[in-house]
Amino acid sequence: MWSEVLDVDRIGIRDNFFDLGGHSLLAVRLMTKIGQKFQKTLPLATLFQSPTIEQLASLLQAPIIVSTGSPLIPIQPQGSLPPLFCIHPGGGHVFCYVEMAGQLSPTRPVYGLQAFGLESDRQPLTSVEEMADEYIKAIRQVQPQEPYYLVGWCSGGIIAFEMAQQLLASGYQVASLVLIDSYPPTAVDRNEDIDRDMLMAMLIEELSGLYGKELAIALEELYQLDPLDQLNLLLEKLQQLGILPSDMEIQQAQRLWNVFCTNFMACRHYQLKTYPAKALLICASENNQCKVQDSNSGWNTIINHLKICTIPGNHYTIVQTPLVKNLIQALEMVLETPQEK
Repeated sequence: MWSEVLDVDRIGIRDNFFDLGGHSLLAVRLMTKIGQKFQKTLPLATLFQSPTIEQLASLLQAPIIVSTGSPLIPIQPQGSLPPLFCIHPGGGHVFCYVEMAGQLSPTRPVYGLQAFGLESDRQPLTSVEEMADEYIKAIRQVQPQEPYYLVGWCSGGIIAFEMAQQLLASGYQVASLVLIDSYPPTAVDRNEDIDRDMLMAMLIEELSGLYGKELAIALEELYQLDPLDQLNLLLEKLQQLGILPSDMEIQQAQRLWNVFCTNFMACRHYQLKTYPAKALLICASENNQCKVQDSNSGWNTIINHLKICTIPGNHYTIVQTPLVKNLIQALEMVLETPQEK
C-alpha cells in the first residue's frame, strides 16, 4: 500500500511516511486504503503519531481504535516546553507544519488544529469565532494552564488571531501570536463578489503551490463546466501529476472543496477588532501576502505591538525545506527556547 501511494519501490518497516515524500493528500489516500483492507478506520492524526509501517501494523492489531473527533493533531507531542499550537490554512490540513515541527527544538511540543469536515461527513465550521472557540477547548485539554503560543500560516493566521482575542478576553496570557504570511480581511474584501469559479481557481493555485507542481488547468475551460465536472477535472489533473493515486474517490475531493470554500468565506467575513498585545508577522519576500505596506488595511492598523520580519521565499516555500530554516530562526525570536549547551 505504501509503495503504491508513495510510488517508492523499496520501503522499510521503520521508514517515516513524511521522509518518503508523504503529504496531506497522499495521507488521506493511504488511510482510505488501510480502512478498506482491514475494516478499521484510522483517524488521519494516527499518521503523525505512528508514521511507520511497523507502528501502524501494531496499532491495527489493537482490538479497538478510538477516534476522539478532536481537531487537535499531535504533530510532535514530546518535550517539556509549552506547546506550540498551529492553526490550519484554508485547505484545513496541518501537514504544512510538519517540516517546521521537525526542525524546532525537540523540547518544544507541536500540535496542529485541523478543520472539521475533512475526514467525515461532519460539516465544517462556518465562522472564525466558532472555529476559535472549538480550538481553544481542544488546546486546553492538553494545556490547561497559560501561557499559550499560537501560530497561523495563511488564513490560519486569522483564526489564530481570533483565538488570541478570545484567550485574552477570558483572562489567559498569550505569550506569542505568530502570523505567517497572513493578511487580514478588509471591508473591500467583504463587499467583493466571489463566485464558485474564482474559488476553484484559488484552490488550484494553493494546491499548485503546496505541492510544487503546476496543475495547468485553463480557467476558461474550467468556468464552462458544471460543479461536479470541475471537481472531476481537478481530480484528474492531480492524478496525472502523481499527486494523487488514480483510484482516489471524488467524495474525498468534495470534502476538501467544502472545507476550502467554508474556511475562505468564514475568514473573508471575519470582523477585525484591535488586538492589545504583541504579535509577530513573518512575511515572505516574494509575492508578499501580508499587505504590511498598506497603512489602511494591514495588520499594523489593528495590532498594537506588531513586529514584522521578512524572510526569503514565497508564500509556500517558506514553510518547506530548505527555506523553512529561516522561518525557524524567526520563530525562535519569540518562542524563548532555552539554548542547548
